[in-house]
Amino acid sequence: RLDGVCYDSVAFDEADTLCTSVGARLCTVFEVAYNCAKDTGCGHNDRFIWTSTPDVEPSSTGYWVVCGKKTSCPIPAIAQDATYDRLGGVSIGTDIATRCCSDVALPGFRIRDGGAAPYESCPFVASKLDGVCYENSSYDEAFSLCAGAGGRLCTKTELENGCAGNSGCNHNKRMIWSSDRYP
Repeated sequence: RLDGVCYDSVAFDEADTLCTSVGARLCTVFEVAYNCAKDTGCGHNDRFIWTSTPDVEPSSTGYWVVCGKKTSCPIPAIAQDATYDRLGGVSIGTDIATRCCSDVALPGFRIRDGGAAPYESCPFVASKLDGVCYENSSYDEAFSLCAGAGGRLCTKTELENGCAGNSGCNHNKRMIWSSDRYP
């Protein structure tokens, strides 16, 4: 509700302008998913609303980012431009973190739950590289960090299957770069 008026059906540009006119901004997709805007008026809880998080157009620079731990995020996976270090490329967006995978044992890498079911087909994973947690990285930064540690970015499937969950740095509720291009 802005100045006592509910806006039920407006285009994106009008919604953005309305928020800006009162010194605010549109919420990010994650703020909406985490219910940060819930019960703020006008009965919009069960409606689609505009967000500041842009869609990524299919291109050679788009990659999937996936929740750090299966079921820990309201959005399981979303495509993002490789240059972003936060969702939507906005400074107030949710961080995109780095977790690395390896098909061979490396120092600091481990297999989730010792490879017990259902993780027996998972690779070795590390979140802390040379003692540092990387909470917001672009795709190229994440790729280079993993390669520098002798590993690789995890695949979208490995992340979605929970292989990297509970691997450190409090990344379970953060989005993680995958090696899979969008679309």
